[in-house]
Amino acid sequence: MWNDSHHLVWGPAKRESGRLDVVGESRRFPFAQEWVLEEKDGAIGVTIWLHVRESFDAQEYHASIAVKTAYDRWETEHESGAFPSFIEGRDDWHHANRDYARGRFARVLSSTLPSVKIEITTDAIAFRMTAINTGYFQQARVLQALRTPTAGSLHFEPGRHLFFAGLIMAGPEADR
Repeated sequence: MWNDSHHLVWGPAKRESGRLDVVGESRRFPFAQEWVLEEKDGAIGVTIWLHVRESFDAQEYHASIAVKTAYDRWETEHESGAFPSFIEGRDDWHHANRDYARGRFARVLSSTLPSVKIEITTDAIAFRMTAINTGYFQQARVLQALRTPTAGSLHFEPGRHLFFAGLIMAGPEADR
């Protein structure tokens, strides 16, 4: 199963006291995603809930943000490095980091743009934080919170499940 958020059918956004709530229904799979976005101390708080209608298994899933190619360096709490160059004709995405230990943040850096950071705010789910180059034609950098099972697959029963909880920061907040 592969399902990106741009494949969901999104309903109208609801605004309530500094919070934005929107639900996207999958056309192919038995679930919907509910995104809750709110300002939190100069960052954007992102909570994603999975509303499951029928049981299913997944090998892994991720919450990712894409940024411009002017971001040429990346960091996690385990390692850091420079993004590799894009290779003409290469369509697959390339992980820049080699250490997939569980972590809490990934950050991109640039000499011309403010830093951007994605940070996990829950202990309920363990994520592996990665930095990725997209394919040549997409030309973007990606910060990804990847959830993998400890064994087998991730199993989801009908109901509401926490999918992701974190912050997205830019500028001085991302440098902390």
